[in-house]
Amino acid sequence: MSDVPVRVQGLIDAARQRSGMSRADVDQVEAAIVNSPYLALMLDRAVAIGRLDAIAISTKPNQAGSYDHKSRTILLSPETISNPQLTPLQQADTLAVTLAHESSHAIRSVVTLQALDRFAKTT
Repeated sequence: MSDVPVRVQGLIDAARQRSGMSRADVDQVEAAIVNSPYLALMLDRAVAIGRLDAIAISTKPNQAGSYDHKSRTILLSPETISNPQLTPLQQADTLAVTLAHESSHAIRSVVTLQALDRFAKTT
């Protein structure tokens, strides 16, 4: 078990059990989280408030990552996790930034959905 919050370790462990993410992919994700305490805190907060249940591979082209509010999942492109054109440091930075960005969507998703609902009622 790595040095990450228990809830985040649960995300990592669940990703290891799911098909679609190789062990190497999950190891890359875990390393990004371990090496960024702030990222670990953001992911922990998203899980704690019930807005993040999983990290998985995306099939959408041309996106580093996305957040699916219905499944409460951060989806990462295979290239975000492992791109042979990037140096290891660039790869780690890309993955950490993408995870942080998408976790911010998870944290703010309730507010976003409420705002869209209010907007829909006024038009």
